[in-house]
Amino acid sequence: MKFKNLFLKLSSKEKGEKAENLAISYLVSKGFKIIEKNFRTSFGEIDIIAQK
Repeated sequence: MKFKNLFLKLSSKEKGEKAENLAISYLVSKGFKIIEKNFRTSFGEIDIIAQK
């Protein structure tokens, strides 16, 4: 339960960064190469661009 309590105390930005890092770790473990992170366009942001 300590992990859950620590996570709840994080700011939204920190939670987002941790979630992105978990997603990246998962993708890499499945053989994906991370091409770009936090790619900004005129339409918004793409958090992770990956290629297998």
